Amino acid sequence: MRFKLFFCFVVLPNIIFAQSISEGETYFNNKQYAKSLSVYEALLNKRPNNALYNYNSARCSYELKDYENAILHFEKAGNKFPIRNLYLGELYYQTYRFDNSVAAYQYYIETLKPDDKNLIIYQEKLRKAENAARLLTRSEEHTSELQSRQYL
Repeated sequence: MRFKLFFCFVVLPNIIFAQSISEGETYFNNKQYAKSLSVYEALLNKRPNNALYNYNSARCSYELKDYENAILHFEKAGNKFPIRNLYLGELYYQTYRFDNSVAAYQYYIETLKPDDKNLIIYQEKLRKAENAARLLTRSEEHTSELQSRQYL
């Protein structure tokens, strides 16, 4: 009797989750991102704080160009997957959150080895985000200066 209960409440749910994860991965690998996303959303309904499900959901949303949803799930995934910061850097940049983009790229670059062959590429992305953040700040300062002059 105990074995049947153990099987029903512990083993069987783990088998079902494992099948769902592999199904989601298969869809993703076949570039069927919407189907993959639906699998991970179903898994997230049962375990909303699971880092892997959030990360995989974010990757699907990223591929589907649903940037806000991708950001939400990458943030929920936590730091378990360092490459998420590379994605976040790009997503924040695409959504004009340049200061966040800078921070995400910096975190990602810190996880790389100094001899990483792509380090220069990521440093260039960081530089572009820093420049965009500066330009946005200057533009906001200029706009507020113009607005204050109008009231004089």
